[in-house]
Amino acid sequence: MTATFTIARDEMFALFVEKAAPLLDVIAGSPVEVRYQGKFVKDAPDALKFWMRLSTRNLTSRQTAFVSPDMANVEGSGKGPKVHEERGMLFVEIYAPLNDPEGFERAGKLAELVQDVYQNAETSSGVWFRSVRINDLNDDGKSYRFNVVGQYLFDKVKG
Repeated sequence: MTATFTIARDEMFALFVEKAAPLLDVIAGSPVEVRYQGKFVKDAPDALKFWMRLSTRNLTSRQTAFVSPDMANVEGSGKGPKVHEERGMLFVEIYAPLNDPEGFERAGKLAELVQDVYQNAETSSGVWFRSVRINDLNDDGKSYRFNVVGQYLFDKVKG
């Protein structure tokens, strides 16, 4: 399986939409606004409401093979396409209002949901995740904050 960076990011976000989004409002007890990297939203998020932001950071790209065993002898040349391993980080930021007495607990449950979505997951084009963890952060004076952070990997085949 092979992916491009754009396909990989789209599939990572789609996995969230499919597995996590249907449960967000139930866990939070109110509507949760979700923002995605690359999708401009004019207004700042409302600090009195739950909201989340998904983003990615591509970190490395290295060639791992000149010939992929299952693609050898493409067109009789004896050489297959080059395989590049792409690695990066997925970030899901979770914000819960400080004025909600259950905000911290609910934000933690949202973080657990997101972690469960990405642990041991793989997308259709072969993006997979490891070391998916929850970071509980200090509040920022407006919101309780949690981050779910995980490494992603996928192969990009060129040539």
